[in-house]
Amino acid sequence: MKPCILITGGSSGIGKNIALELSKEYSLIFISRDISKIQKVVATLHSPNEHFIFECDLLDFDKLTETMREISEKFKIQAFIHSAGVSYVSYAKNFDFNEMIDCAKINLYSAMLIVKFLLKKNLKPYLKDIIFISSTFSKKGEIANSFYASTKGGLDAYMKSLSLELAPNIKVNSILPGGIFETGMTKNLFDEEQKQQILKKYPLGEGKTQDIAQGVKFILDCRWISGQQIIIDGGYSV
Repeated sequence: MKPCILITGGSSGIGKNIALELSKEYSLIFISRDISKIQKVVATLHSPNEHFIFECDLLDFDKLTETMREISEKFKIQAFIHSAGVSYVSYAKNFDFNEMIDCAKINLYSAMLIVKFLLKKNLKPYLKDIIFISSTFSKKGEIANSFYASTKGGLDAYMKSLSLELAPNIKVNSILPGGIFETGMTKNLFDEEQKQQILKKYPLGEGKTQDIAQGVKFILDCRWISGQQIIIDGGYSV
């Protein structure tokens, strides 16, 4: 069997293109709540029969624990890519605790739970890379995006501590994409006029999900990068 990579959020957007980029060289293990959607993705990958799907909603930590136990027994994971993410557009004055907890569970806490399992004695020797798909908004503020920004900021802080804890055998990094308009999370938030106004802030123009997937591949191939927030945003944050 090819080396195994565990991916969350692989059914659409950035995660889907990460899967396409990596499927030639790796056997991919997907955790997804939408089985029919992820099955369609797997059918488009290189060697579809070499990839595996586990149905699980990242909001359900009991189910996620059970899923990770099963994965731990069946596979030796070489890399973990946490691409799952959710954003609630909300102003601070409208703070909703349940929305905040859901955002934190998907963006941050589920990653922590998965990493806990990957560091158990039977799996840790095989693990080489952990990559979190974060956001430029963990470094650059935006009105009404505090839930998303704060959880991605927490993910990056966790990444930095984890990179020291797991060195020298395991690399841990974050990729911070700029706004990618073709993802399911963003394409319905803006009309075409709003999109064009936003794109004026991007010196290199509109980014694509493939740009982020190529960044993931670069990190996996490079031996000497760890603890980094790697910004891929077409110059937006300059």
